[in-house]
Amino acid sequence: IQGLQQRNKELENALKIERMSRESTVVSGTSGSSSKGSDRRESVSILHHRMFRRFLESEEQSEEAITTLKARIEELERQLRVEQVKTEEVDRGRRESISTLHSNMFKQLLDAEADHDQKIKDLLQQIKDLKQQVKFLELENSTLKQQMASLCVCSLFFLALSSCLFFLLNSKNKGTETKAKLNQYANISNIFTPVAEHGDNNQSKKDMRQAQKEFRPSNIQNMQDTIDYYKQAYEGERMKVQQLQSELEEKESLLVKWSQNDAEDVGELRQKIIELENQLLTTRQFADETERNRRASINYLSNQMMSSLVDAEHEHEQSIKELRETIKNLEKEKQNLNSQMHAEEKKRKSSNAEVSATMFNKLLLVEQEKDGEKQKYEEQIQKYEEQIQKLQQQLQQLQKNKTMETPQLNSQQEHQKQVNQLLDQLNQLKTVADIHRQCQPHITALNERIAHLETSKLVMIEECNRQMNLLRTGLRVMNKK
Repeated sequence: IQGLQQRNKELENALKIERMSRESTVVSGTSGSSSKGSDRRESVSILHHRMFRRFLESEEQSEEAITTLKARIEELERQLRVEQVKTEEVDRGRRESISTLHSNMFKQLLDAEADHDQKIKDLLQQIKDLKQQVKFLELENSTLKQQMASLCVCSLFFLALSSCLFFLLNSKNKGTETKAKLNQYANISNIFTPVAEHGDNNQSKKDMRQAQKEFRPSNIQNMQDTIDYYKQAYEGERMKVQQLQSELEEKESLLVKWSQNDAEDVGELRQKIIELENQLLTTRQFADETERNRRASINYLSNQMMSSLVDAEHEHEQSIKELRETIKNLEKEKQNLNSQMHAEEKKRKSSNAEVSATMFNKLLLVEQEKDGEKQKYEEQIQKYEEQIQKLQQQLQQLQKNKTMETPQLNSQQEHQKQVNQLLDQLNQLKTVADIHRQCQPHITALNERIAHLETSKLVMIEECNRQMNLLRTGLRVMNKK
């Protein structure tokens, strides 16, 4: 019995020592685990918020940079459109001015050419009319000369005839002389008869020709008969001679008047011809002067047009040079903006990569800490289960010895209390495991949130890439324009 009591005391002391050590370890483990778990959760949440805030800030910065670049590109496109409109307006104005200048010059040339042609036509018509007048006056002058010649011939013929008759009447008894003179007068009459035949064909001239034929020496047989015949003819023709003399006087007066008028008309015609020649010379000089003036005006207008065209081309070249310089500056700014966009894109990608790497490293550390704590809790639970099994075995052994030793009841009760305390400690450890299990959904939610952030980050990167591609296509289209 003493040996059993001593053994019981040793077991009780060992159980007390073991209980005290377990309580200290449990208290320290629960307080340390709870403080570590709360600190870990707080650090994980703070890390998550910081990373999410940093990610949002980087996204906002990238979006602001992209919006500023878009605004700058739109401003450059607007300036380029304005410059293109200005160049089109300048080109349109230059073309309109050149077209108006061409039309005005062409109109002036046509008007000058029409006026010149009209003046030339008028001058040619005047020259034609003057030529016709000259021809008419020359024809009239020739007719007057022919009439004067015929009248002179007729007057000479009548004078010769009258002298012949007078001579015949005065020389009746002179045969040979009379015959010679008659032959002479017959020859004179033969000379003038062909000329007189061209005059007027009236009855008196026919009678005179008949008398001349009868008066010729070849037809006279006897001088006395001829003298008698001429006496009778003289008596019959005296009235006609008087009438012819009166007509001759009238015609002589008319011829004198006509000759005077003819001289005056010839002088007037000559004066008129001189005036016409002077007018023709003045018109030719005027035509030459107008032609010189027209050519000088055409030359002046062409020189003015060429100078205006040269000035317009110079201004157009200057405007084209300015536009090329502005386009070069805009292209340089576009290249700078593209380089800035690429730099911002690289910076954003690097920041996203850094954020994703830090988040992944933090998650790995959290997972490692979680696995280490889980293993630690499992080892402690296994150790406590082993101790409980040992105590249960001792309890069973003590229950077996209960029948043999009644004084051991108190120690058994105490042992039962210690077992209950151990079970309470085990329940506390189970509650800690339950808390860990309860924290597991929060951890999974955080993991899902991290995965969602990763997917949103990838979607945002794809959207940024799509916008950058659109900007590149827009810049290509603008460069092609």
